[in-house]
Amino acid sequence: MTKLCTKCKEVKNVSEFHSNRSTKDGYHGWCKKCSNEIRRGQPKKQYPRSTEPKTCPTCSETKSPGNFWRDKCKLDGLHTECKECARDRLYQRNFGISLSEYSTLLESQMCVCAMCGKDETENNQRLCVDHCHETGKVRGLLCNTCNTGLGLLQDNTQILENGISYLRKHRKE
Repeated sequence: MTKLCTKCKEVKNVSEFHSNRSTKDGYHGWCKKCSNEIRRGQPKKQYPRSTEPKTCPTCSETKSPGNFWRDKCKLDGLHTECKECARDRLYQRNFGISLSEYSTLLESQMCVCAMCGKDETENNQRLCVDHCHETGKVRGLLCNTCNTGLGLLQDNTQILENGISYLRKHRKE
């Protein structure tokens, strides 16, 4: 099946057009080549990051720009809430705990992963909140590697035990 590109006026195979559900034939009017040329020529909409202190609407504290996530869509280039308030809201929504409860849990684990014992500064990442997907109950804080591993193994203790047996069986001696 062919289609005429309304930009370059060439008849091309429909595989050379992006799909578009809002048109009758299901394809954009311009071919991919023409669309890409136009898109590359347009500068990306980016606002400069502010250097002025900003007030967080949640905690009402005025903080330096480094305390706010970057947001290219905002006029000042910064997220509306400070990092601390945004994290608190995220932990509340996803796990039902506050940032202070996260900090208490982190201190009780001596700032290390509950599984492998790596310090959170070793990975340059905060520890992940590990929770039971069935009950939603928070179990502890894990590094990204351990948290991902548990998730991929479906939190199944039998799979973990089989994996331990497998590794022991094939251990270098």
